[in-house]
Amino acid sequence: MHVTQEVRVDMDEIMTIKEVSQYLKMNERTVSKLATQGVLPATKIANQWRFMRSLINQWLEQQMVGLTSDQLELLESEIASRQIEVTQFLTPELIIPDSKARTKVEVLNEMLDLATREKRMKNPALVLKALIRREALCSTAIGNEIALPHPRQPLNESYAKPTIVMARSSEGIDFNGMDELPVKLIFLLCLSDDYTHLKVLARLNRMLKDPNFRQLLKSAAGSTEIFDLIRKKDVALSRGRTN
Repeated sequence: MHVTQEVRVDMDEIMTIKEVSQYLKMNERTVSKLATQGVLPATKIANQWRFMRSLINQWLEQQMVGLTSDQLELLESEIASRQIEVTQFLTPELIIPDSKARTKVEVLNEMLDLATREKRMKNPALVLKALIRREALCSTAIGNEIALPHPRQPLNESYAKPTIVMARSSEGIDFNGMDELPVKLIFLLCLSDDYTHLKVLARLNRMLKDPNFRQLLKSAAGSTEIFDLIRKKDVALSRGRTN
């Protein structure tokens, strides 16, 4: 059964097999095979496979969850050439150490409110709508009580500055994840372009695969300590160490 999607030219960049091949570092025959098998989201136009960049990104995000740390490191190194770290977009002031939100929408609102107060967000209402639409497509919970919410596409006109906001919930929030676990660590990604987004996503997946690191984040005393843990992990991964 093919995975087909309605084509909306005005909202999404349409890609050819060659462009997807270059984007995913796969040969064209493999891309065509995956599209034919319904693995890659695609549709046929005039008997040619066409792909939407945002749906390819969504597919790639879902694949990251099952990759090992070594595979994520390789993926991260292949996405663009520059080094990107989580703490380029996150500060202690953008961390909510004890969220009181009870629902997904409440915590997203809380995080966007903080980003707005920190002068990182120009149109939080539009971003919230995009986040809710993205969650409706597929939950951004990745397991292990973690969620990485983000808009389906960059919304640069709504951002004052590319930003990551983190929230921690002791009670946990239902994100409708596959494992049905309440989410306790939430990283909201509002970044400027696909490459930056995917690179940061790969970095976060690498960080959060470490159960000791997850526990440290859950038990840290406050936003400064949480930020320091993330910064140290960032430095270790950039230097090729896993801890």
